[in-house]
Parts: sequence; structure tokens; C-alpha cells
Amino acid sequence: MGAKWSNRAPNIPTTAEQGMPGLDFTLWYAIWGPKGLPDSEADRLNAAVQTLARDPNTRARIADQGAEPVAEDRAAFARFVDAGSERNARIAQVAGIQPE
Repeated sequence: MGAKWSNRAPNIPTTAEQGMPGLDFTLWYAIWGPKGLPDSEADRLNAAVQTLARDPNTRARIADQGAEPVAEDRAAFARFVDAGSERNARIAQVAGIQPE
């Protein structure tokens, strides 16, 4: 469940509407490069992914699979990953989950 209603599951309310604001989990994919990848190469790859994610045909194919393409720059993606990691760490702490 995400922060907004899904077109593919229009009868399922968001987690916030079910009394759990901020508990939004969505499946996402990313392209990762090896550690030490030069910034110029990472920028070139990111630009290609952004172009592809904005292409109407690509967007339609992805939407047909129940997903929504997002094209972010590298800094925005890093913030997204960091925020998710922090959220998950808080959830684990509240739930008493300990690493083994």
C-alpha cells in the first residue's frame, strides 16, 4: 500500500486512511553501479534512465504492469534511499527487532 490510491486496486484504501499514516511501502527498482563508478558515467546512466522513464511508450508499458516510472536525479534518489533506511530502522527499533 502506498500513500495514494492505486488505479489497479481502486477499492483498497491507503495505509493512512486505515489509521497508519506514514507506513507506506512500495516496491521499487533501481539501477546500481559499482563502487567507484566515475560521476560522469553515473550521470550519463542517470540521464538515459530519466529519458527512458519519460518516454510515453515506456510509461504506458510500465503502467500496464501496475507500476509508475519515476525519474529522479542521483541526489534525489540518495535522499529516497536514506529516508527509507531511516524509516525501516525506526520500525525495527519500535518492533524490538534485533540484528543477528
